[in-house]
Amino acid sequence: MSRLLIYTLAVLFLFSSCEKKEPLVYVYETDPVYTRGYADFWGNYYGEYGISENVLSLSLLTKELSVDSTSNLVGIGQYLYLEDIFVAASDTLLPEGTYTVSKNSAPFNIAPGEILEIDGQKLEVGAFVYFLEKNPMFTIMKYIQEGTMKVAYSGNNTRLDFDFTLDDKTTIKGRFEGQLPYFDARYFNLGDAAVGSRYSASVKTIMALFGNNTPISRLPAKRSSFVRF
Repeated sequence: MSRLLIYTLAVLFLFSSCEKKEPLVYVYETDPVYTRGYADFWGNYYGEYGISENVLSLSLLTKELSVDSTSNLVGIGQYLYLEDIFVAASDTLLPEGTYTVSKNSAPFNIAPGEILEIDGQKLEVGAFVYFLEKNPMFTIMKYIQEGTMKVAYSGNNTRLDFDFTLDDKTTIKGRFEGQLPYFDARYFNLGDAAVGSRYSASVKTIMALFGNNTPISRLPAKRSSFVRF
């Protein structure tokens, strides 16, 4: 009787060990609240290519992120960067409305994220979310491929609501509500390699604004105010 029981247990153990194990799926935050950020106004950035629309960039961080003295993001959270937001030639701020992620350069469109190869160099351009995780193995940048951004104003406060699809087919929402300062980046010197340099410029601006956990109260109070570099 005891031998039969041992044999039965052994068979059950063998079958259980042969069961297919599901791979571990790491779950990222899908509804972040961005607490700090700013917008850059680049003017008619693509004018030489026959595009008359103005362009703005948007940089947003969640609460626990900052920038260290070497211009590196530190902490745990998410950094959202929208490099090309197209608005009408008469606009300098983000008008209220719904913006769509697409390769259309008409007003109320946001360029999707992609890798652009120029002269053998691969440049990360467009829209993306940078996830900084507690376990560095899961820190990753994901390109935004589709979705919308809604912009609304209430007094001096800006409300931004996001609903994006990323390059791995996952979705992410998120929102920002507060004072959003604007900078006139037309006067910022990007150097000889202008393409791909605006992200570096944005990190430097983040460092100036939010390095060492600069409090939000020190940001410009009026969204209609431009700060020239």
